[in-house]
Amino acid sequence: MKKLGLDVRLNCPHDKVVKKDENNLDLHLGDGEVLTFNKVLVALGRPPNVDALNLQSAFVNIDNGGIVVDEFSNTSTSGIYAIGDVISGAVSLTPVAIRAGRILAQRLFGGMVDLKMNYDNIATAVFSHPPIATVGLNEIDARKKYGDKVVVFKSDFVNMIYSPVDDENLKLKSLFKLICVETGPEIVENGNTHLKVVGANGIGRTIDE
Repeated sequence: MKKLGLDVRLNCPHDKVVKKDENNLDLHLGDGEVLTFNKVLVALGRPPNVDALNLQSAFVNIDNGGIVVDEFSNTSTSGIYAIGDVISGAVSLTPVAIRAGRILAQRLFGGMVDLKMNYDNIATAVFSHPPIATVGLNEIDARKKYGDKVVVFKSDFVNMIYSPVDDENLKLKSLFKLICVETGPEIVENGNTHLKVVGANGIGRTIDE
């Protein structure tokens, strides 16, 4: 992003936004610096919109603003279920909510009484420039779970779309990481280590851009 000319500020809290004139806004940073923009976007996320349902009267437990459910989407009250963005600790993705709803319907009305949603290995993307995509565990979470058994493979390269570009500073690298885990006590056979892929992360320009 910096190579694209963007001024990226990390860990940069702000105190307030003040309207300077009809076309400009002053952003007051925590360190006293004031930046002027014509638009300011504050991305705070979205809390579950459940207050109006008065779920407490039905003895449905709420935690951090979301509905508490078990692995089968049951709430604390029999006969009341919850899926999607309204549940506590939800994976806030539309396809995830759709899938969870279908699974719940199959369990309740399709006779598949042991069916439940699996929230592992959900693929997601950040539509930034360059774009970011991930599925499974990242390296930090993998090491927390598997410790020294984690093996990481990295590949960084310049996408062929930049081949005609002469300026090396404009050739943005793509980076991919494959997160693997050594599998069990008999992990070595004929000098080769047996690995299981538990995550993949990537950042870089895609061919259709």
